[in-house]
Amino acid sequence: GVVQRLAEQGRLHEIVAVVADEIHLVGDTSRGASLERLLAKMRLLAVAAASPRATQADASAEAAAASAGAAAQRRPLQLIGMSATLPNLDDLARWLDAATYVSSERP
Repeated sequence: GVVQRLAEQGRLHEIVAVVADEIHLVGDTSRGASLERLLAKMRLLAVAAASPRATQADASAEAAAASAGAAAQRRPLQLIGMSATLPNLDDLARWLDAATYVSSERP
């Protein structure tokens, strides 16, 4: 998919945020596995991209961007999960190493 292609091209740094609306579907028997796989992959790739051992492709892409005068600054990937009904919020937050925000306000 798109994420894998960007990772192979050393362009993962171009993704700065991933929003998973209805993240409670991770527990869904028909679609949950796909969402879980995507979130796990994004988490893994984000950790790998933030590590000091950046890939040669990442370094080449950053060097090319810097030489073109663009800001090749690496920003951490932000995973944002939203749900109105998430019974296992603490478990999911631990799995994604995430901070939580809870609000009972409705628009």
